[in-house]
Amino acid sequence: MKVRDSEITALFWKRDERAIELVREQYGGYCHEVAGRILENREDTEECVNDTWLRLWDSIPPNRPSSLKFYAARIVRNLALNRLEKRLAGKRGGGRTECVYEELQEFFGASDPVSEMIERQAFADRLDGFLSKLPPQDRNIFVRRFWFFETPAEIAKMYGIKEKSVYNRLFALRRKFRTYWEAGDGSR
Repeated sequence: MKVRDSEITALFWKRDERAIELVREQYGGYCHEVAGRILENREDTEECVNDTWLRLWDSIPPNRPSSLKFYAARIVRNLALNRLEKRLAGKRGGGRTECVYEELQEFFGASDPVSEMIERQAFADRLDGFLSKLPPQDRNIFVRRFWFFETPAEIAKMYGIKEKSVYNRLFALRRKFRTYWEAGDGSR
């Protein structure tokens, strides 16, 4: 039986440990999928997901997320990216995550500005502005590729379009994002 997020959040606020059990039941699979796409390692994925429950416990309260699913996904994604960064420090990876960052670097240059931008709130604000201007399907394709690290083949299957179309859309979206980013104020 699915329990509403607001009910689970209320349990967190009461410091009732059933909140963790309910979040694990409802969103554990989703969190495993998010971390697994990034880490591509079962043990690391499991550790990140388990750490997510502790982070939820520590952050609610004071936070009161409207969507526990996406709040948990953001936490597990950040934990997974941190773990991946440590694992690959000084090495050149060959996995899905590195491929996604390489796609973005193609448009930003070789100095790894993606890492620099992620640290700034301005990047998140501008990305939100960019995404809000996209048609829903383009926004979903962009987010699925660059947030959830889905492959173009997976995205194509989900939307019933050709994989080549996904590649072309992603190419166009990256160019639009670069233009948007370079405009600075989001006026384009």
